[in-house]
Amino acid sequence: MAITDTCLRFFLYGKKQGVSFHKTITLGRLENKVSQDLPTLLKNLYPGMINPEYINFGEKFGETVFRSLGAESVESLDFSDYEKAGIQGDLNYPLPAELINKFSVLVDGGTLEHVFNFPQAIKNCMNMIEPGGHFIGFSPANNLMGHGFYQFSPELFYRVFSKENGFGNTEVFMISAEFETDTTELYAVSDPEIVRSRVTLKSTQPGYLLVLSRKIHQTSQEPFTVYQSDYVDLWSKTENDENKIKSISLFKRFSDKFSQLLKRKTRAENLERHNPDFFKKNTF
Repeated sequence: MAITDTCLRFFLYGKKQGVSFHKTITLGRLENKVSQDLPTLLKNLYPGMINPEYINFGEKFGETVFRSLGAESVESLDFSDYEKAGIQGDLNYPLPAELINKFSVLVDGGTLEHVFNFPQAIKNCMNMIEPGGHFIGFSPANNLMGHGFYQFSPELFYRVFSKENGFGNTEVFMISAEFETDTTELYAVSDPEIVRSRVTLKSTQPGYLLVLSRKIHQTSQEPFTVYQSDYVDLWSKTENDENKIKSISLFKRFSDKFSQLLKRKTRAENLERHNPDFFKKNTF
């Protein structure tokens, strides 16, 4: 788990969207793998949003990176104390009440895929964020089998961070590159519920999700269930509608086969190539 150049760019993108790093908590301690010249470059491009002088590149872990973004306190939570996290806790189970609504931002730099009881783990994350605070996550999506227990679908985060669960302004992006590659190319992932279709990216490179969501209000602290949007839609349709869906499905199968014959390395469906401000090439 680490803070890379891409992570820092996304933190700044989040800050522009209203993220406050005032009270930060990270899942596990995140190593600082930011290039030493990047924070100064970003400061010159975006004055007042980052203070590189706060960053201590001589330290292994990246708490000072968050201080450069305005954090006054930086906590970390881990299962054990092997990396000296300040809070010990098992995300497989409910966390103590004193952690509820405590932090302005929670950053998952690559932990949730390693936690078996994901529904409880993500609920713990949601509970720890104060109303008005944010979740920022970096999670594996594709071509990383064996890295953790799970690889995640974008729709999972759209359904979890929904208004029914007290969240909104959810954005999901995907990069297709090695995690420590400083990439400026990413895809803005459409919400399958809105476009009424599954959203996929097939690539020979590892795929990662970048997730940003704002907590509107606290809901029940208990675990919850979400359902995949196309099935919810299907369950509510008539038989004629189902026949229409079947014909669309057959067309998609033909399209998939045709694309495979073209041997394209990367193929996106309902993903828009996107360059938010902090990923434009002029940030190099």
